[in-house]
Amino acid sequence: MGDFAIIIPYFNPAGYRSHQDKFSRCFSALEAAGIAQDVYLAVAGPQKPEGGAKVTFWDPEFSFMWHKERLINLATATLPDRYSHVVWLDSDVIVDARWAYSVREAFTRSKIIQSFRTARKIGSDGHIKQARLGVLVADGAKSGSVGLAWGACRSLFTDGPGLFDLGLVGSGDSVFAHGMIGNDICTAPWLSNLRERLAQSWSPALQSAMHDWLVEASRWKGGSVAVAADSDIHVVEHGVTENRKYSQRHSLLGSLDPQKHLIIEQGRVFRWTPAGLASVEGGIRSYFYGRREDEPSGRWESALPVAAGAAP
Repeated sequence: MGDFAIIIPYFNPAGYRSHQDKFSRCFSALEAAGIAQDVYLAVAGPQKPEGGAKVTFWDPEFSFMWHKERLINLATATLPDRYSHVVWLDSDVIVDARWAYSVREAFTRSKIIQSFRTARKIGSDGHIKQARLGVLVADGAKSGSVGLAWGACRSLFTDGPGLFDLGLVGSGDSVFAHGMIGNDICTAPWLSNLRERLAQSWSPALQSAMHDWLVEASRWKGGSVAVAADSDIHVVEHGVTENRKYSQRHSLLGSLDPQKHLIIEQGRVFRWTPAGLASVEGGIRSYFYGRREDEPSGRWESALPVAAGAAP
């Protein structure tokens, strides 16, 4: 394989202070691992985070919606040609010194990877609180993490559909995992009926868009089987998990019509039309403020025992 680029999407419409802190810790770890030169930041909003990361895409538009997957799709198109693979990393993830080696090794086995085996959460006191397996790691656990860090051959974005980017309150990682792993998911069996569950909340137009993406994702994937990189990561806490309302939030998209409610412009993040501002944006704005991400988190449901001691 060739080189892999690391894209970190960054958007903070509610202006949480914790976002700068977690990004700084994330990028410092990448610098310490000797791979900062391959890190590219994709930003939506008027302010870029402080730090030394290269900004490969920046749209100053300030919209209350989930920009993660749209930013990754746009940023991938700007990367230098030398990168054959792309990893996208949440800005609260801290990697260790051997993470890059593990990612490269995983890419020799598959064109689709989850870029860790175990994620350990760092509490506000600096100590490891709890841990979860990645969704691809089978050892009997039933709450595997579908988010945080994935990677794929760059052809996903050039010959395939890229990432599904219309999940405007989140859950893009779940859609991606469902499309790339399929129904036989030992550590997240709830993914097997993801479409049925989202159909209870999402608008018909949004369900149709997801169906089209899943068809194209299946075509691109072919017979490839996703694998996990043999490395652990740490995750910086920011807010109480319950405030994210992982199930309830999807009802905010019950009336979404992308063609009516979104300005979809090449090379830009999505923006609201007047109709979208009037009928959809208000609920999503309230959702972002309701996440209260500057508050210390109380707990993080764990599938693994937690070792005592401080995190890196």
